[in-house]
Amino acid sequence: MSAEDKNSLVGQYYKWELSVLITSLLLVFWQVFGLADTTAIPLIKAILKDSSKFPHAASIVLAVEMLFLWISWGQSDKSARQKSLSQIQLGIVNILAGLAVWISLPALTKGTDLAGVSTLWFVFYFLIGLAIGALASVLIFATLMIRSDEKAAKFPLHQMPVATRCVYMGCWPMVLILLSVSYAVSCRAPLAVLQVAPWITALPISYFVIEKIVSLFFCYDVEGHRIPVRQRVSQLKEIFKMHDYLYFLNRRGKQLAEKAKEVLPPNATPQQQQKAMRQHFSKEEVACTGFPLHDAAFAGRQDLIEQFLAKGKSINEQAGNGWTPLLAAVAQGHSKMVKFMLEHGANPDTANLQKITPLMYTARYGNLEIAKMLLDFGATLDLQDIYGETALAVAVREGQESLVRLFISKGAKIDTRSTLEKLTPLESAHQRGYGKIARLLRKANK
Repeated sequence: MSAEDKNSLVGQYYKWELSVLITSLLLVFWQVFGLADTTAIPLIKAILKDSSKFPHAASIVLAVEMLFLWISWGQSDKSARQKSLSQIQLGIVNILAGLAVWISLPALTKGTDLAGVSTLWFVFYFLIGLAIGALASVLIFATLMIRSDEKAAKFPLHQMPVATRCVYMGCWPMVLILLSVSYAVSCRAPLAVLQVAPWITALPISYFVIEKIVSLFFCYDVEGHRIPVRQRVSQLKEIFKMHDYLYFLNRRGKQLAEKAKEVLPPNATPQQQQKAMRQHFSKEEVACTGFPLHDAAFAGRQDLIEQFLAKGKSINEQAGNGWTPLLAAVAQGHSKMVKFMLEHGANPDTANLQKITPLMYTARYGNLEIAKMLLDFGATLDLQDIYGETALAVAVREGQESLVRLFISKGAKIDTRSTLEKLTPLESAHQRGYGKIARLLRKANK
């Protein structure tokens, strides 16, 4: 899909929008002014022998046009649907269509048991169907995201995603409430209304169900190729898996942080933090990521790393948070394991979701030996994390003079300004009182 396509609704939408406008206006004109007997029904281009049936046929056509209008709207790019003008257009078309049907109701019910029945009864059951349909659509989508036993077993995640559980907890009570309200109102509704109420309620429900099916079976990629439904569902499940995995990691991180407080001295330096993590978090305590290579790397178990690689595991496998086994080994300071991984093809530049690279972890913890290894294997010095910091900036912030010397000697840029603190490495050194580091940076700047 081109940039122009992304900024506008799909062409089919405008076609159905025009059709709805024409049919709605014809219904209004027929009721207010009357139309010639030879007026054709929009869309099907048919002329009725009995012109009194015009509003009936036109209303059915209008319902079909509205269905395709909403389907086309759903197939349009999200950025196009979020435009105020597009939303105003859709709102006007819907209001006009609703007004046309409202005005035509006396003609539609003429000669039936519904003649003279208040329009509010029809509006009520339509709104009930609208609400139940919207909830049903959400429930269908959430149910499709439930993982198989096999998929759930691969990760430390529940078979039912967190979002699906939330949807069930919120939507099912709402459905029950709507059904209860519908039942209570139906006890007081005229018999003639009750005979058509299921059909009126089913109309919007059918739309939402059909729209959801269409969105799954007729989804297209940026090049305009249709995405198979299984692939589309897999893509959506991957998003739910990422959400759940990050939620799990956040919860696990808080647990580890609480435990770290028990073993770390007050105001512990980065080196002390790393040492404590290595000593106190065993293989069993760390083995909860669902990624065996990462678990082994955190625990310093090179023997397990070798076994997993022999079984075909990728040394560059990324977990849900973007971590690789190399990042885990570097963060834990396992120098021998880092060398082993680099020799077996580990990418020294692969970062996590915060764009923190292995080299930045060496800068944080002062691991000079590991930093030299990474640079020998081609690590890029000037990559930036999400806060705009480079490895040099991290080394300056942590007061790691030996790392600053190394990075400067390898040609690191010294004038990169971070987006968080808005400081260059030299300004950061002055602000933190690191005089020797500031002198190194000034000499390098000449």
